[in-house]
Amino acid sequence: MSDQPPSGPGRIELQQQEQLAIANAALRGAVPRLYANGFIMAQSNSDISIVMLTNGTATSVVSLSFIAAKTLIVELTKAMTTLEKAIGETIPTMDEIQEKITKALEASHEPR
Repeated sequence: MSDQPPSGPGRIELQQQEQLAIANAALRGAVPRLYANGFIMAQSNSDISIVMLTNGTATSVVSLSFIAAKTLIVELTKAMTTLEKAIGETIPTMDEIQEKITKALEASHEPR
């Protein structure tokens, strides 16, 4: 009998089950919960930091290695794609919303 962990599909399923168990424990436990409706990005030569904002006020900082940041991008993209397909709508970005607000304000100030 080998001391090596299983490889192949069985190992991937085990990792997914472990991640699901960790997520469930965190969501039900006393892990700090953060909310943000904005963010500022900062980057060094070794990592990326995300300053989380709530109504324009910095509330926390998340620092990630480049590999973790890239993986987060991939996973967030998957989640958003799944959501958008499920609801049949494209969720606008903050920049897209700001652009629409700016155009609407400019149009309301034009002489008639």
